[in-house]
Amino acid sequence: MLRTDQASTSSLNQSSASPRRAADAPANRSAGGPALSRRKFGPQVASTLATMVIAGSASVHALGSIRNWLQNQPEFRFNSDQISIHPEPPQWLNDPRDRILALIPELTESISAQPPSALTFDTEELARRLRMKMTWIESVKSVRLQHPNHLELDLVFRKPVMALSLVKQGVILLDKQGVVLPATDVRKDFLDNIIQFNYAETLVDQVIQRGGKHPAQIAQGQVWEDTRIADSLQLAAFLTAQDDARNRPRRLFRLIDAANDPNRLIVRTVEDLWIWWGRAPGHELPGEPKAETKWRLLMEWLQLHGQSGKLDVNQSMLVFEKDRAVLSSAK
Repeated sequence: MLRTDQASTSSLNQSSASPRRAADAPANRSAGGPALSRRKFGPQVASTLATMVIAGSASVHALGSIRNWLQNQPEFRFNSDQISIHPEPPQWLNDPRDRILALIPELTESISAQPPSALTFDTEELARRLRMKMTWIESVKSVRLQHPNHLELDLVFRKPVMALSLVKQGVILLDKQGVVLPATDVRKDFLDNIIQFNYAETLVDQVIQRGGKHPAQIAQGQVWEDTRIADSLQLAAFLTAQDDARNRPRRLFRLIDAANDPNRLIVRTVEDLWIWWGRAPGHELPGEPKAETKWRLLMEWLQLHGQSGKLDVNQSMLVFEKDRAVLSSAK
């Protein structure tokens, strides 16, 4: 049996352990240099961070002061002569430009008596609030800022196409979508020429019987919903557009009757010519002339007979056939 010397074995174990202890020594300690003390380094870091926080706070305060100073400078303030509206508001509205300009400080949340600043102006928020605050604005196409303080508003205004005259509630205006508009905002000469609903009180009762609401219960800027009302407004918008294209000083139409016949609309001119119009534009029955054809036939008839006609129209009504308009006994 091979015997191993105990001294040799002990000496061998000691020599093999020495390299391991040397390898376990920290690799990041520099040769001959002391280890970095956490006790010394910690306070230095805290002091440096505190200095940076104080300097940052001072910088933020300084920047805030500079911003406030810039906002109050006249060259960044909006004044009425730096605000343009495209297209120009309709002339039949009472002071629309002044009313829009008066809304600007409120809509931009200006907290001082000074006009709002271009540096804090939110164009999207202004567009949203303009639609909410002013019933007459149908849409805001754009709100643009031009350096340094010029504001351009591109707006689409609602236009009333019919008036509903009620005994207790007075006059209620409606645009082509049925949006309720305030009659007090409109010039009297325009109001006198707008197409009226015939038998307004009866028509309102019929709307309520169909499950609709009284127009006085509809808030301004909201839609008065009813099929017959919508048909009447659609026809009124068509007739108004065609009449505007004639460029005549006097309006052609006075009334639209949607109360007497549940399926057809009747039109009355300012010269008391009654017209059995039929269905609203786009809703014609098969074989019924389209709205554009009816308009052409009406213009041809008026050229021959005048607005009231040379014939007795007291008991007659103009009706449309396939290729002509003729007077017929009232039905």
